[in-house]
Amino acid sequence: NTNGRSATTVTATSTESGQTTPTGQVFTIVVLPKNTAPYFAKGASFTGTNAVAECRDRAAGCVHSFANWATGIRKGAAGSTQEDDQRLTFRATVPEAQRGLFTDSGIRIDATTGTLSFTLRNNGGNTGGSSFTVPIVLVDDGGTSYGGIDSF
Repeated sequence: NTNGRSATTVTATSTESGQTTPTGQVFTIVVLPKNTAPYFAKGASFTGTNAVAECRDRAAGCVHSFANWATGIRKGAAGSTQEDDQRLTFRATVPEAQRGLFTDSGIRIDATTGTLSFTLRNNGGNTGGSSFTVPIVLVDDGGTSYGGIDSF
């Protein structure tokens, strides 16, 4: 993760015409920064069966919150400060068949605290009796130029 500028002098020696003549040339090497993937450790998996049943009799739905679900959140390589100005965002993709279980706000994860929260609709819908996986990705706004990685 090292980047920056360095001035380097290269000396070439010519032996043309029977004389040795050293000639020095200075050039600058520029190593551009590369975005490193953000990182987090996910919390425990959980099932929503009981949560859905609990919400069936409520008019406004049920809010669920899991503090510190994501831990060790960082913006790039451990110990690096070059990406401190980046903004992190979690993205959770609920499968199409289960989107009716959640309110429009879906599943949210606070990128600072790691708190995972969601609101199940009242009358929770139907999970179809099967489990499902919600992929969660942490994304930074550093881009992918020069081989950078912006998600984990």
